[in-house]
Amino acid sequence: MSWSGFEDLDLTDVEPDDFAPLELGEHIVTSSGAKIEDVADGRGRRLVVTLKNASGSITTGFNIKHPSDQAQDIARRQLKAFLLHGGHRNPDKPGSVDTLNDLRVGIYIGNGKPFTNKEGKSITPREVKRFFAPADASKDGGGGRGKLDDHIPF
Repeated sequence: MSWSGFEDLDLTDVEPDDFAPLELGEHIVTSSGAKIEDVADGRGRRLVVTLKNASGSITTGFNIKHPSDQAQDIARRQLKAFLLHGGHRNPDKPGSVDTLNDLRVGIYIGNGKPFTNKEGKSITPREVKRFFAPADASKDGGGGRGKLDDHIPF
């Protein structure tokens, strides 16, 4: 792709980015974009997966190979839950990373650990706290609103 300047930029065939972060609560999502990345200065590997539905998306990662045994153990347990609840054909030995795409799974999004960014602003990220089978979603269908408990008769 050559660059001749911004004046000649043509976005005619480009689809707009429709990213919207998922709200706190339950969601039924589909996985996509599964890939392996290097972490910990090349001493580890992280599986990264995007989880999305019509309301938005979130990216989650699993430290499948990590210098910290505890971090690796936690991530592998989370990955196993994702695979089981997502209906993977072989959750014990998933094989190719591509088999982690197009899984339908329930997730619960909660607040992560607050941190201070480079600009000195306090940020509380959203993160996937747990995975569950889509059939186990609350009665609102896992749309992210949480459990509906009003008494409207319809």
